[in-house]
Order: sequence, then structure tokens, then C-alpha cells
Amino acid sequence: MTFAASSTSVATLKVASISPEGSVWSQQAIDFMDKVRESGADIEFEYFLNAQLGNQPDTLKSMLSGRVDIWIGVMPFLSAVTPEVTLFTMPYAFDNIDEVKCVVPKMKAPAADLAGDKYKLLAVVPVGVQDVAAAEPIYKPEDLAGKKVRVAPLPSTMAFFGSVGATAQPLPGAETASALQTGLVEAVDLNPAFVVLTGSHKIAKYHTPTNHNYNIGAYAISMRTWAKLDDAQKAALIKAGDELDFAKQVDELAAFDRQVPAKGAADGMETVTLSAEDNETWRQAGLAIWDKVLADTPGDISTFRAKFDAAKSECK
Repeated sequence: MTFAASSTSVATLKVASISPEGSVWSQQAIDFMDKVRESGADIEFEYFLNAQLGNQPDTLKSMLSGRVDIWIGVMPFLSAVTPEVTLFTMPYAFDNIDEVKCVVPKMKAPAADLAGDKYKLLAVVPVGVQDVAAAEPIYKPEDLAGKKVRVAPLPSTMAFFGSVGATAQPLPGAETASALQTGLVEAVDLNPAFVVLTGSHKIAKYHTPTNHNYNIGAYAISMRTWAKLDDAQKAALIKAGDELDFAKQVDELAAFDRQVPAKGAADGMETVTLSAEDNETWRQAGLAIWDKVLADTPGDISTFRAKFDAAKSECK
């Protein structure tokens, strides 16, 4: 890929995502790219979805080195580079969906500051709830004791599931279906729509709506690529990211999360009904690991948490 010095040169940016084709995540990424194109800033995109360029950890490394221009992924993987965003991944970080809609946009600027010269954060986007799916019904955290659970490879989820007696198996989401098929895992920590779209529900057919995490994603561009863009191209990318309607995207994902598991039901997928007591048990199990995980998190987590708590207070 080459960039000429002239502002009339078209920059063709390689975008990597694991989003399944036809999913709401993919469409939202296309909407972002369309906004950039409409700016007239001479930017085009090569969009590689369905993990065509590799899983999220691999494409993140490729973005940081400049082999991929824009990485679309989730905070659990971005925390390997900017550990403070681990805060977004903590279980029960948000009290409800309205709080998600209000708090996360306020945290975009602090999250962008953390990137420093590692990458440029273009957008913070919703990914959706994280639930549990398993080959047998799971009602309470202790039902996972002794089971191998697919989790994202980060301290918060590993600590959460480890605290209830499960064996946490860190794996990229795109590898979940094969891990279930081979018996590497027996349950998964994943967005319910992603469970269905990857076919994981055919084995992990019991969906438990724990809502233990609201997953946040990011659009990040390589600093090597950023340095080659002209001012108009940079402005177009920043403007497109700023103009994304986070609350609207949350609503779109909620609708998607309702529709896709319904399709999974045709394959025998069932949703476990949790009592109020069950829900509170899950919540307390999640909150119990906060102090230990955050104390062990590198970086300036205390400052980032103070900004997060202030945003939550403003959103009450």
C-alpha cells in the first residue's frame, strides 16, 4: 500500500474484523466506512470480515505494526496494549442498558488519551451483552464448578469464572465452535447472537442470560498508517467516528440479540429462566473479584476508574 504526498491521492485502508457477514456489527462498520467515503476525503477501504485476516489478537498485532490499517475488535483484547480499558470488561460494570448508553460515550476521550502513540482510537462502539451458554442448563455460578469455560484472554473474565470453580480457557471468539466440538470447552462466555452465528449453539444449546458484562468495542487505526494520511483524510476518519450514534447502535444490537437466538431455537437452543435470587447471586460473584483484579492491573487504573465513576454519577 502506498500513499502519495498529494492530498488528491486515494488512501486504501485495510480493515480487519471477526464480525460475521450480515451481522449488525458488520453493518455498523460499513456505516462508518460509508460516512468516511461521503466526506470526499479520498479514502477507500478493503474490508476483511469473518476473521479472514486472523483472530483479534493476531490482527491487533498486525494493526500495531502497520500490516493492517484499521482494527475492529473488543476491549478485552485491546487491554493487552492499554491495560486500563480492562475496567470496561469488569463483570457488572454497568447497572443497566441506559447507563451503558450514557457512560460509554463520555469515556471515549479518556480511552483515546490512553492510546498515546500506540494507536489512534477512532470510535468506541457497543458489542452487546456477554452471557453463558453450555451443553446443560446453568442456573447459578456454582453450576459451572469443574467445567471448562471459554473466556476472553484477560484477567477479569478468568478471575470471575475461576472464582466460581470453573476452569477458564482463554480463546478467541472465532475459535469457540471448534473448541466445543473437540471438548476443549464445555461452556462459553460470549454474546448470545455470536454463539448462534458461529454455530456454537448446536452444542452449547442452553443459553443463560447472566448479562454479566456489556462488551465494548473499538475502531483503532495504526499510527504508521495515520502518519501517511493528509489532514483531510484524518479529519474525515475522526468525524465519522465522532458522529456514530452510540445509543442507536446499542438499540440495534439489542434488537439483533433478540432476533438471532430466536433463530437458534429452531436448532433446539433453549433459554434458561433465572430467578431474581439467581441474578443477584451472579451479580455478587462478579463484584467480588473487582478489588483483586484492578489492584493487579498495570497502568494508571485509579485515574481511569475515577473518570468512569464520575461519568456514572453524571448519568444517574
